[in-house]
Amino acid sequence: MKKLAFALVTATCLVAPVQAMAQSKEPPEKESKLIAANEGWTSGQLLAIAGGAVVGVGAAHILVPSIMMNHAIGLIGGSLIGYYWYANEAPLKTKQSG
Repeated sequence: MKKLAFALVTATCLVAPVQAMAQSKEPPEKESKLIAANEGWTSGQLLAIAGGAVVGVGAAHILVPSIMMNHAIGLIGGSLIGYYWYANEAPLKTKQSG
């Protein structure tokens, strides 16, 4: 009986139409520009995220030492805060000599 069930399942899988098909057209320009704009992180972003992670772990260790996952919570929270701080930082204004 097991062999018959296996044979039926195998036959059903082999007879079923294939749903996956390769795409021959190029992706829209809008998506390719978006991908090109977000290729990677800058060194400033990495520094802000890493600094936030280190500060977050230290703060979580001090503020909530009784929680078992305090390092993970601090690492994730600090990284998110570091990234948020970097993303919303106003650019430095330079003085123009005239």
